[in-house]
Amino acid sequence: MLFLAGKPNIFTLVNRLILEPNDFITPNLVLIGGSRAEHLRVVCKLGPGDPVRIGVLNGPIGRGELLESLSEGLKIRFIPDLEPQLALQSKVTVLLALPRPQMLKRVFQKSATFGIKRLVLFRSERVEKSYFSSPVLNPEEIKRNLILGLEQGGTTRLPEVLVFPAQREFSEWRKVENLSNKFLLSLTAKNNILDFSQDKLEQPTFLIGPEGGFIPREEERFIEEGFIPLRIADSILRVESAFDFILAQHTLLQMSSKNKENLSRITRSSNG
Repeated sequence: MLFLAGKPNIFTLVNRLILEPNDFITPNLVLIGGSRAEHLRVVCKLGPGDPVRIGVLNGPIGRGELLESLSEGLKIRFIPDLEPQLALQSKVTVLLALPRPQMLKRVFQKSATFGIKRLVLFRSERVEKSYFSSPVLNPEEIKRNLILGLEQGGTTRLPEVLVFPAQREFSEWRKVENLSNKFLLSLTAKNNILDFSQDKLEQPTFLIGPEGGFIPREEERFIEEGFIPLRIADSILRVESAFDFILAQHTLLQMSSKNKENLSRITRSSNG
């Protein structure tokens, strides 16, 4: 969804329109139809000459200029950045016990907004089997919600999504997958995210259980596999809140680390 922050002379978009290959008429010209065009026309009130922030799905970012409004849609000129670059994506993997379908929609969107690398959905003892029959898990619906998240976050890289309805499949996958820096979110854990070095959090895997948590033998098995218990709050959180908390905490630490590096670089330059 696209939102505007007023239009004194031009529109200022706070996120990004995501383009797919079939939107392009030529390498630098796109035709947007359907609900996207309607939203730009009616909600954003865009007209010829107005700017649009644009990103190509799994590709570069840039800007656009709305050229004309046609019966079949909006014709927009795509102007790539002078130095083309892919929108950044974090190196975070989240392993999440499948939540309720309504919550799952938001999780897909937030996964893309936060720019995580991979979302792995699995069944645990306290996950209802019926959740895996939800239409929300249809590939088209997954992609739709991910793109909504990309538009909100202003990024372009789709997270990889894996779904394991059978516990054994998920267990076998963990054995062959080279998961790094594995953390298990646990209310009984003694350590929080500040207790770990930046290297330990560089390419983390965060494991989040279902509503009500893992049963004891599940948690014990994960710890035996090398998952480190991690406490993110003193209160009992819903799954969706836990998802938000850990990604926000990790993002804040990454930003803090970059700020310290920049400050150190400036200090060295001044002393030199």
